[in-house]
Amino acid sequence: MIERTKKVGLAAMECKVAIQAIHLYLDGELDIDQFKQLEAHMNNCEGCKQQYEQLEKTDAMTQFAMHAPVMNTARSERDIADLKSSILAQLPTKQQTRSNARFVRWLYRYPGLTAAAMFIVVMFISVFASWDQDNKLIISGSQEDLQYIVINGNTVIVPEGSKLTGDLVVENGIVEVKGAVDGNVTVIDGKMVLASTGHIAGQSKIIDQALDWIWYKVTSSISGAIPQ
Repeated sequence: MIERTKKVGLAAMECKVAIQAIHLYLDGELDIDQFKQLEAHMNNCEGCKQQYEQLEKTDAMTQFAMHAPVMNTARSERDIADLKSSILAQLPTKQQTRSNARFVRWLYRYPGLTAAAMFIVVMFISVFASWDQDNKLIISGSQEDLQYIVINGNTVIVPEGSKLTGDLVVENGIVEVKGAVDGNVTVIDGKMVLASTGHIAGQSKIIDQALDWIWYKVTSSISGAIPQ
């Protein structure tokens, strides 16, 4: 990173150094000599010039959003003055504004990482919102396997002598495994009973905590979105 007092020669300035100088300039931390060197570099580098213009627009929009003026309505001048004073008292300091602007520009510099983070946040919120909202019995598995199971109320039974070749997922119910399951058996918000005649070749898992359930839903969604 460029030091605050370091002078960068024009001939030695590379695009990487120029981008760092642009951020220092937008934060008000670039001296006049460094700015002249940066300006000379951008006059000969279209890529850095475009990057500067984009970051400058982002910075300007951030500043505008934080300092938008109060529109004059039918209120008295005293009301408007009081409202303006109240708003200004809650506005971030100059240092906070700089930090917010830096954060916005950081998001702009890493759009892929930002999109991934937003996906995780949205996924987490949507999955968490549906937790414990529905107590209906839900059974997931292959059509071939589901024809062998027996449902008695909220109890799902894998009969003795039958064999499921895939995974079995049951939500809001009890699973009794009396036969064989070659895949995994997952019970969400329920119980699992493995009889002496039953056998589970894969993993058996009981999920009854919100965080465990959310993690299971997120990983299942991600694995389902990845082509096999």
